[in-house]
Amino acid sequence: MKPLAARVAKERGLPSTDYRDVIHALKKEQFTGEDILPAYEKTLASIEDIIRKNHLLTLPERLAIIEIASAAESAQSPAPHMHPPSAQQSR
Repeated sequence: MKPLAARVAKERGLPSTDYRDVIHALKKEQFTGEDILPAYEKTLASIEDIIRKNHLLTLPERLAIIEIASAAESAQSPAPHMHPPSAQQSR
């Protein structure tokens, strides 16, 4: 954890390399509102590009479905709600 925190702190110009301080700083940069979905879609596209370029596995031809949770759902489970394509649909 320490080496990763030091690397992140250096890349982001953070004053402290202590992992607790780095995590605290990263939490201040959270996405909100309408910025969330485009960020997830961009990240997913980048991951899929890496998978395709390196022939890691075969991806389905349809896009994954990413839904933004309601405030109540986020309070219960603060994570993205993604529904990956099923294996049968990718054949």
